[in-house]
Amino acid sequence: MKKFTLTVMSAILGMLSMSAVDADQLYVVGSATAAGWSPDKALEMTKVSDNVFSWTGELKGGEFKFLTTFNEWHPSITCDFNTEGQQNQIVASGQTYDLFLRPGENDGQDNKFQIEVSGTYTLNVNLNDMKMAVTLDSEGPMELYIIGDATNVGWSTDLNQLANDRQKLTLGENGHYTWSGDLKEGRFRFINTASWWPSYTTANEEGDTEAGVGTFDLRFWDSTQGPDPEAAFAVNAENAGSYTIDIDVDNLQMTMTKNAETLFMMGNALTGAAGVWSLEWAQAFTPTATEHEFEWNGFLYAEDEEGLPTQFKFIKTADDWAGYVATQENQEIAVGQSYDIAPSNGNPDWKFTVPTEGYYKLTVNTEALSIKVAQGQDGIAAAETAGSIVKVNGLNLTVEGANADVFDAMGRTIAANASAATLPAAGIYVVVVNGKALKVAAK
Repeated sequence: MKKFTLTVMSAILGMLSMSAVDADQLYVVGSATAAGWSPDKALEMTKVSDNVFSWTGELKGGEFKFLTTFNEWHPSITCDFNTEGQQNQIVASGQTYDLFLRPGENDGQDNKFQIEVSGTYTLNVNLNDMKMAVTLDSEGPMELYIIGDATNVGWSTDLNQLANDRQKLTLGENGHYTWSGDLKEGRFRFINTASWWPSYTTANEEGDTEAGVGTFDLRFWDSTQGPDPEAAFAVNAENAGSYTIDIDVDNLQMTMTKNAETLFMMGNALTGAAGVWSLEWAQAFTPTATEHEFEWNGFLYAEDEEGLPTQFKFIKTADDWAGYVATQENQEIAVGQSYDIAPSNGNPDWKFTVPTEGYYKLTVNTEALSIKVAQGQDGIAAAETAGSIVKVNGLNLTVEGANADVFDAMGRTIAANASAATLPAAGIYVVVVNGKALKVAAK
C-alpha cells in the first residue's frame, strides 16, 4: 500500500510539473546571473502577456532557475529533470526546453539550467505550456578560474565565490589570462563554467604534472570526450609559494613565474582611526639581507579616536587580505619580545594589540613565522624635494621654499596650500609639495 501511494504521488507530481502555472511575475536567479544565489537580488523578467515572460542580460558560466516570488525560494521553476540522479540541463542558443514546477523544497529534484558559453542571452518563458526558449544574442569573452586544494579556495566550482576570493583570471589585451597568488602543497586546474568541465588541465593524460617555474602544455577537456581522467597540476612542498600564472588558451600553454616575496602591515594602529581596516592604508615592509625577513620602522597608535585599543596584522600583498595573524587573540606587543605568527588562511583572525603608542621596529620572518619587536627610531625630521624642505618639530610642520597640502593617514586635509601647519596629534602625515607626496612623522 505504501509503495502504491508513493507511485501515485510521484505520478501526480509529474503531471503537475508539466501543467500550466499562473504567475504574476517571474525572476531569474543563480550563479550564472549577476544576482548569484541570493533571492533578495533576483532579476525581474518582463511580463509580455499572461504567464509569458522575457529577460535579456548577461549570463556567465554557471547555473540558473526561476522564482515566482521575489526573495522566496519556492515555488520555483527549473528544468524538467525530475528523475533521481539526473544532472543540470546545459542550454544552447536556439533551443527550447521543458520546465518543471517545484512548489516546495521536497517536491522533485532541484536541477538547474546551466550556461557553458558566457554572453548576452534572451530567455523567453511561457508558463502556459511550460517551455523556455533560449537565444544567445552575443558571445562574451570566456572566463577562467583556478581551483584546487593548492589554492586558498579548494575544489569549489561556485564562480561567485571564486571571483570574490580572487581566483578569477584576468583577460589581457594579448588574449592571455593571468592570475597571481599563493599556491600551497596540493593540486590545481582551471574551469570556465560552474562545473568540473570544460576544464583546462595538464596535457599528461596518465597522471599529474609537477608544477613550478616554467612553461607547461595544457589540455582542454569537456564532457563530450568521455570520463575525465582527473589529472591536474601538482605543487609539492618545496615549490609552494607565490606565483604569477599566464594562460595562452590559443596555444594551450601555461607559464608560471615566481613572485618576489613582499610583506605589508595593516590595521588601525597605523592611523588611529576608529574601526578602519582598509587595504589602501597598508604600509610596506623592507626586505633585509636575510631571505624571508622584513623590517618596518614607524609610529603606532595605542588608542583610536574613540579611546579603544588599536591593532595590526600582516598581509602578503597590498591588494589581498591573505597574510599572517597572531597566534593569540589580542596579543599585546612589548619592546624586546618575540612572538609567533600564523598564516591567515585557516586560522582565527587574531591581531596584535599596541599597549603603548610610540615608534616601533618590527622584524618579521615569514619562514620562521616569527616577529621581533624593538624600539623604533624617531620620526622623519625633514624631507627635501625640488628645492623645498619639509621640517617637523614636535607637532609643528613647516615648508621652506613652497606651499604644500598636508593630509593625515586617513586622507583628511590638515592644511591646504600652506607653508606651516600645526598637526593635531603624533603620527604619520602625507605632505604634497611641488607635485610630490612625502611621508613625514610627528612625535
